[in-house]
Amino acid sequence: MDCFLCNKNTSQELDLEFILSWQGIQSELVCVDCKNLFARLEDGQICKGCGRSSQKIQCADCSRWDDDFRNIAMYEYNDAMKDYFNRYKFLGDYYLANVFNREFSSFISKNIKAGEKLVTIPVDDLTMKTRGFNQVDGIIGLDTLNVLNSIRQSGQLHQFQLSRQERLEQDNHFTIDDPKQILGQEVVILDDIYTTGKTVRDAARVLKNSGCKSVRSITLCR
Repeated sequence: MDCFLCNKNTSQELDLEFILSWQGIQSELVCVDCKNLFARLEDGQICKGCGRSSQKIQCADCSRWDDDFRNIAMYEYNDAMKDYFNRYKFLGDYYLANVFNREFSSFISKNIKAGEKLVTIPVDDLTMKTRGFNQVDGIIGLDTLNVLNSIRQSGQLHQFQLSRQERLEQDNHFTIDDPKQILGQEVVILDDIYTTGKTVRDAARVLKNSGCKSVRSITLCR
């Protein structure tokens, strides 16, 4: 079978060293060379606020937020991950969702508590019409609650088209359907990329204002 990312044949000998070093990307879909381009975030070397690689307990970004919001992430957002999302998210190669679907779902399951409800970050109607899918749903093979809506006016720029400061200055564009589903619940927001932290915090604010007991987030990368 050809690698989903570079089209090289993925066949190889599975010796003991390889088996013990395998970190979870589906080896039959991605070759070893491509797999090694992605950087896992290691426990003990991350910011406890946002999950980024850090030698400090709290990174400079989280210090500026000065709140108790918590995110954990699986991978570093490096050049390989940027290229992956360009193809998957922006060029619409939906089959690439399979590269991380199983592994990310397992990571989520291991890092949630009994009773916590999962809520994905939605895409707005304009994006759904042009892209045809929600990239977050694609990389998650778990049951989630679809209670959030994202509103974007025609002509309004996407998050990735904005500078950091412009993102931080944006109004909250999330609304919620049927708050009874999350009333009094502990909620975990699921998203693909944690960049500034504005998106997950905006979603968390709407959820908390609608009656959630607590809200945190898990993202594929930081």
